[in-house]
Amino acid sequence: MVRNKEKRQPFDPDLRAAWRATLTMRKLGLLTRPLGDTIAFLPSLIATKEEIKQIIAIIKEGIQTVMEEMNHEV
Repeated sequence: MVRNKEKRQPFDPDLRAAWRATLTMRKLGLLTRPLGDTIAFLPSLIATKEEIKQIIAIIKEGIQTVMEEMNHEV
């Protein structure tokens, strides 16, 4: 996760952006793991295309939610 995608400007580590996003994803039913500002996940090897689409939708929603929250905090 980065604050500015074009400039690849990182978040202040004290904001714990990826950690906050993983908590949001957990509430949405997906377990992920923050590694700094990187979000790791391990989908099942037998996941269907529909399940992968659901995983991607949850990740996207989790990141968007946290980005909006953080933009309002600044």
